[in-house]
Amino acid sequence: MNPLPKKIDFLAAEAKWQSQWEEWGIYHFDWKDRAKPAFSIDTPPPYPSGEFHMGNVLNWTYFDIVARYKRMRGYNVHFPQGWDCHGLQIERRAEKEFSITKSETSTAKFIELCKKFVDKYIGIMKTGIKQLGCSSDWTTEYKTMDPDYWRRTQLSFILLYKKGYIYQGTHPVNWCPGCETAIADAEVKVQMVLTDVGKKYWLKVEGGKMSWGEGDIADPTFTFSATMKVGTGMLFGEVDATSAYMAGDITVEGNLQDAMFFQEIIELSMEIFEDLMDDV
Repeated sequence: MNPLPKKIDFLAAEAKWQSQWEEWGIYHFDWKDRAKPAFSIDTPPPYPSGEFHMGNVLNWTYFDIVARYKRMRGYNVHFPQGWDCHGLQIERRAEKEFSITKSETSTAKFIELCKKFVDKYIGIMKTGIKQLGCSSDWTTEYKTMDPDYWRRTQLSFILLYKKGYIYQGTHPVNWCPGCETAIADAEVKVQMVLTDVGKKYWLKVEGGKMSWGEGDIADPTFTFSATMKVGTGMLFGEVDATSAYMAGDITVEGNLQDAMFFQEIIELSMEIFEDLMDDV
């Protein structure tokens, strides 16, 4: 028997056993097993755009606790690991990493650089997940930029459509001129504006920035006036290629000191604008 060494290289020991467990396949999902009940963990794929930070550590600890508990309860656990390689966050980080802008680079070259950036940080984050000791099944690893992933998502869409779960609706698109792309509602910062009684205000979005003020300006994005309890808003929106504009007037009840009053104006204006678009 080899004597116990005076000093232990913990990182080397961890890497050894993690590699050994992977070779043994003790965390693998058994696709042929029909006896055990299956339990699938819908792991949200993170953006591989930085280090595996403490927020990731917390989330993956939750996932891993559930995965290990279900295995001990006799379930055939499907615990995949994916990577969200698309989206604004990846584009912006790649521009910063390589000191470029996508508008100054060909599409093919920009995609190549984004893939290079993604592969770098997938390696970093994957190492972090393994060092954390997560029992992920790496045979089910996927990237959203892989053609096989596209095939599976397209198939899922078709199946959902056939089941009647897909619908088409009219919604505003948040376009960012600075980022040159559409952005999600969660990325939009809403600035609440409190006003004085009887004054007219304008709001304008231009060059990726929002500004507002009192009085009249040319081509406002949104204008409204306020009394103690009533506000009137008008929303302008482009509806066709000829740059024709349609407008809708609204009146809403609200407390002047309540910031949500103005949020209500915006939401109701959007509804009117959508109705006007339906009539075009």
